[in-house]
Amino acid sequence: MQNVCWLVFVTLMLMFDAHRAQECEEMTDLDLKHSLSGTSLSVRLLLYTRVNVSCAQLLSHREPFRNPRFNLSSPSTFLIHGYRPTGSPPVWLTQFVQLLLQRRDMNVIVVDWNRGATNINYWKVVDNTRKVAANLTDLIQKMKEKGADLGSIHMIGVSLGAHISGFTGANFKGSIGRITALDPAGPEFNGQPPSERLDPSDAQFVEALHTDMDALGYRDVLGHIDYYANGGADQPGCPRTIFSEFGYKVDIITWNQKTHWGYLTIKLSDGQEEAQVELNHKSLMFERFVESSVLAQFDRDVQPVKEISLKFCTGKGLRPSKKLRLLRIRLTPLQNHLSGPLCRYDLLLEENKEVTFRPIPCEDSNF
Repeated sequence: MQNVCWLVFVTLMLMFDAHRAQECEEMTDLDLKHSLSGTSLSVRLLLYTRVNVSCAQLLSHREPFRNPRFNLSSPSTFLIHGYRPTGSPPVWLTQFVQLLLQRRDMNVIVVDWNRGATNINYWKVVDNTRKVAANLTDLIQKMKEKGADLGSIHMIGVSLGAHISGFTGANFKGSIGRITALDPAGPEFNGQPPSERLDPSDAQFVEALHTDMDALGYRDVLGHIDYYANGGADQPGCPRTIFSEFGYKVDIITWNQKTHWGYLTIKLSDGQEEAQVELNHKSLMFERFVESSVLAQFDRDVQPVKEISLKFCTGKGLRPSKKLRLLRIRLTPLQNHLSGPLCRYDLLLEENKEVTFRPIPCEDSNF
């Protein structure tokens, strides 16, 4: 009887270990509050192979070879995202991984540095790119010492990820096989010498696809071959920049006696055209004298802003209508070339009724 119990116990433990081994890792998912407060850098490596196409396995920085699915004899492709101002995982990630593994049997390593890339302050994120590159350099050095062919490594970097790829490749004196830069970032890199950005010496073959060079993208040649899709500027069907649907930081202070939860619709007008955003993805909390902040992603650029319209709703139609009294609303543009912060003070919003007003420059005060 004791032997039978022991056998059952061992079997259950093995089943538990097998279940844990099959647990899927996911890209770090953050939100706007993390962007507003800023995030400290943390790099996670997510491994995909043809055995686990849709179920990522965490690859240890210190002991990557303990993962049995990491095959050093196979080519390795690093997929590196860029600036994440909203904190959400890239929408293209899953499909990108699947397409890579359809074409070839390889290790696909997604470099998850969302903690560090999520920050409203772009320049803080730029500072983290060297640190991410140092992290990847350490891993690739371990691979090299175990006999991996650096020529079989392909780094695909999006936005800031393009320069992370370049910094990593430079640490190996260009012996990495290939770097593909997708919409390489421009701000803080335009006009910099090769040592401070991606350049052709960072890999045996460097290619760059320019798609937003007149805004946040890099304009000049970066690789052995540079492609300029539709001239390298605005792409059909795409917003002009991430800030054209990610245009303002909105700060609201209320002075209702009771705390309210609800949604806002904001319209901007220059007198001829309008831009609109519905902040309805998550109910906002409006507490007396507590500032609520959110990033507003408008559907187009409107400048200069001559009128602003607001509509407040709770989404609870059968209950008595609420009123929201704003002590101050402040819209701060996220692009340096736009006008300064715009404000309005002492504004009453009745639920489901649009209020239109002319903004004024914000006063220097605690409010």
